[in-house]
Amino acid sequence: MVDNLRHVLLILILPIATLAQRGVEIRLPISDPHTTVVIQKHREYRQDVSDIDLIAYPAQFDLITEKGSDQEDYRVDIGHQRWAAIDVSDYACALMCLRNLKLSADEYIVIRDEDGKARDIVRPEDTNAEGLYTTSFIRGPIIYIEHVSRHGDFTDWYLDRLYVSYDDHTWTEDLREFGSSWPCHVNVNCPEGEDWQDQKRSACRIIMVLEEGIGNCSGNLMNNVRMDGTPYILSAFHCRRDFTPIYSQWRFNFLYFGQGCMNPDNEPQATVMIGCRELASRAESDFLLLELLQDVNPFHELYFSGWTADEDSIAETGTMLHHPSGDIQKISAQFDTVEVWPNAINWGSGNITPPNHHFRINLTLGTFQSGSSGAPLFDHHGKTIGQLHGGNSDCDGLARASYGRLSKSWDEGEDESSRLMDWLDPDQSGLKTLDGYYLEVPDTTRYRVDVTVQTPDGIGMASVINWEHLPSSIQSVYLGDGRYRFSNIIPGTSFQLQPAKSDDWMNGIDSEDIILLKGHVEQTASFTNPVMLEIADLNRSGEVNTQDFAALFNIFHEKSKLPRTQEPWIFLPELITVENIESNIEIDIMGIKLGDLNLNRQVNE
Repeated sequence: MVDNLRHVLLILILPIATLAQRGVEIRLPISDPHTTVVIQKHREYRQDVSDIDLIAYPAQFDLITEKGSDQEDYRVDIGHQRWAAIDVSDYACALMCLRNLKLSADEYIVIRDEDGKARDIVRPEDTNAEGLYTTSFIRGPIIYIEHVSRHGDFTDWYLDRLYVSYDDHTWTEDLREFGSSWPCHVNVNCPEGEDWQDQKRSACRIIMVLEEGIGNCSGNLMNNVRMDGTPYILSAFHCRRDFTPIYSQWRFNFLYFGQGCMNPDNEPQATVMIGCRELASRAESDFLLLELLQDVNPFHELYFSGWTADEDSIAETGTMLHHPSGDIQKISAQFDTVEVWPNAINWGSGNITPPNHHFRINLTLGTFQSGSSGAPLFDHHGKTIGQLHGGNSDCDGLARASYGRLSKSWDEGEDESSRLMDWLDPDQSGLKTLDGYYLEVPDTTRYRVDVTVQTPDGIGMASVINWEHLPSSIQSVYLGDGRYRFSNIIPGTSFQLQPAKSDDWMNGIDSEDIILLKGHVEQTASFTNPVMLEIADLNRSGEVNTQDFAALFNIFHEKSKLPRTQEPWIFLPELITVENIESNIEIDIMGIKLGDLNLNRQVNE
């Protein structure tokens, strides 16, 4: 086997320019970290006293465990990696809040599941000014935190909070919120969302870190009259009502949507921002205004939504962008005039909305769920007019939703802590409506990466590059004949591409392949070509032997589709990591159908 055929292309390791992203690299400690963070117990909060469903609860844990007669720190240095292992075997999954993550440019942290798959990557620019970071949910039973330092000097971060989900019946197979919403929801990138391409870049999923647990809500990024890029987020007051929010550790996921109309198989990358502070709120119109602790990066192309605070404005339609059950972004709508609800609304627990403070609509497209609360309601001009409070939701076309009116939130409070106008119009210009906008992206050089994917016999391969994790600013196009172009890449940008192809193991497998492999195993006609050795190594063990022959024999006779854990196509290199791009790049990739020694498979069918 030729080693350089298996290498991972790595271009100058420097800090990634995009926010935290789940990579594809599989890695575990080269030796046992010896110690683990052990959860002692979790504290459950009564669900019947709040308007928001908690999906995880705070856990008490020990950072030091007994090993024989000695006590050891839970973090162990192995080379230039410092590993921590967290035992969550009694729970479905866990979310962690890390503190003092003031990483140097030579450090980063990877949160890995038990299989070693990267779920979160934390770079210096991903944490807020306080050095805080909140992870997504990671499945157990063991979670690894890998801290990499290129010079062996480690920032002394620590595990501040740990939340666990003990019941997995509401979680997807991967034990996260992704993919868990009702099937009647409509993805924002379906045709119904065609007119909302700006607004979708404003809406966000909010993971609320509370003393009592973890909850999900929705919100959107709001413009202000100064148009100065102040990162205001509008959401719902009831999202934090009756809770004790730990605002500095809230997690905001922007651009969290699939690339097409169908639900994606893999969770899309989000642009993540950590931490906020509360500026204003009011129960009567159920609004909550937050300010992010991190500035918006213009290269992320987030949209600052416009709004209408005019009491007499009439919305001919109402459209909502939201994250039900914490899932990817969905679109719901009523295609009739939005009505002001003239009556009071009793939400229970003493929470009563005064008359005329809410819109009420009957959704004729999509619905809503827990996690949708706080989602923006847009009028037919694409401007925010309110945020979701609640209502009756189902998949039978009878969903009825109520939204706090922005015009009531504007100036009906007693002071700046209960009004929107003091923040969205700080100079008291008197404007009651404002368009949305994008931050100006600095004019700079752009680069491109050209990738060519071919079989060993020179056939160009289509539909094999995974670009779900690309930064949103990068343009991708298939040029034909196995050629892919990624352009409009800003200097210093980093990203990954992983070739993959789904296929039937039987594609190209015939009796001639059996004869050829038998000759090599019996040493009557051994392969010398390194590509042939790669094709023959069906189980990817690094050598060709009788186990590979048995697997090919069983596939040919349809006794088995083994090896079940191995895809029938491999690509060399397996992973392309472009870091801190400084020039145009051309990359060649070879696609190999395992077992097809005579190269007679169908490539693009």
